[in-house]
Amino acid sequence: MRPFRFGIIVILLFYLPSAAQSDRPILQERQHLPSAPSASSENAFAAPRRLLQQGKNEEAIAQLQQMQAVNPDMKGVAHELGIAYYKSGDYVKAIDALKKATSEDPQDNEAVQLLGLSNYLAGRPADAIPLLEKVQGWYPRANVDASYILGVCYIQTKDYPLARKAFARMFDVPPDSAAAYLFTARVLLRQEAASDPEPISTEAVEETLRSIRSKGGNEEELRKDVEIRLRVDRLLEKITSKVSPPKHKEVGDYYRKNKEQFRRPELVHVAHIVKNVGDGVDEATAHAAIQKIQTELKNGASFEELADGD
Repeated sequence: MRPFRFGIIVILLFYLPSAAQSDRPILQERQHLPSAPSASSENAFAAPRRLLQQGKNEEAIAQLQQMQAVNPDMKGVAHELGIAYYKSGDYVKAIDALKKATSEDPQDNEAVQLLGLSNYLAGRPADAIPLLEKVQGWYPRANVDASYILGVCYIQTKDYPLARKAFARMFDVPPDSAAAYLFTARVLLRQEAASDPEPISTEAVEETLRSIRSKGGNEEELRKDVEIRLRVDRLLEKITSKVSPPKHKEVGDYYRKNKEQFRRPELVHVAHIVKNVGDGVDEATAHAAIQKIQTELKNGASFEELADGD
């Protein structure tokens, strides 16, 4: 095992963008979950879906509402309305539509996911938690956004141990590790700093913006992130102004007693299959061999066995 890079994780904690600060989480863009409407409904919903893709949310909603008025039992219309309301930022109406969609089809994973996100964005973390826990169960290790949003919901409901577990999952570290505690503390600091009524001066925000504008990004989002960073820095200064820095011996003693918290196993194992050209093997032969292996993989063969036999 290699030593855990404590300094790197601290930098991550201070500069990782917060999903809670954006207009909506990007969770639904990372996972492509099955939708409820059947193939027979595709043509019926083609027009409102096109409008949504074009950013014409109100027109899409009007069309879907008309469909629902004409045929209240039309399968899939609640699902489509839920997505449209979510994209338009009307999370309360999205919740109503998505509840109906999941009632019609409990296997509609996309509706479950968006219902959880809508509750989170509507300020209903307690209602969001069981739904987001389901999403986390579907993708226990792959979805960083789900872990972050679920962690924030736990914090908002003051369940800090579960929040720490969710954040630990983000970095694939033990829940009782220093990294898990640090990130949880960071999120708590952000929330406390954001609630501080004392404004941040425009001059301070502009000065910081000038140094990061060259990196690109949405100006409005950059401004929001800069302001919250400055608020956190101000709060940290207030908290730590009367705290003496730890002595070198204290740091060393703590590390020696808690070494396992600063270690982590290898996280990635890489395997590849290569057919080299040369030594009596021409390009056509190597290409044919690779194509044969690709076909075997598509038919369910084990990559490890094929790699071992390479």
